Amino acid sequence: SAQICQSIGVLDGRLVIEHSAPMQLNGTFVDGDTGDQGYWNVRVVKPGVGLTLSLESNGDIEVFLDETTVRRIAAALLSAVTDRTVDKS
Repeated sequence: SAQICQSIGVLDGRLVIEHSAPMQLNGTFVDGDTGDQGYWNVRVVKPGVGLTLSLESNGDIEVFLDETTVRRIAAALLSAVTDRTVDKS
């Protein structure tokens, strides 16, 4: 069954996700390049996570990722916002 994410955090440099019940998280954003309104959705699907990103003017993409890939992407995103190590060009 799907699980709800009670908390997401970093402990000793590792992403920690605690689960308890069916989960789906979503929200909106403004695309930094185009200014277009966007929507994101994250849901637990066995055996991993489904991630949807959608822009009003350009459709959407949904991918299904295993836990290892999710953790690698999450670590890269956290690093990008905390260390500013991602090339912005």
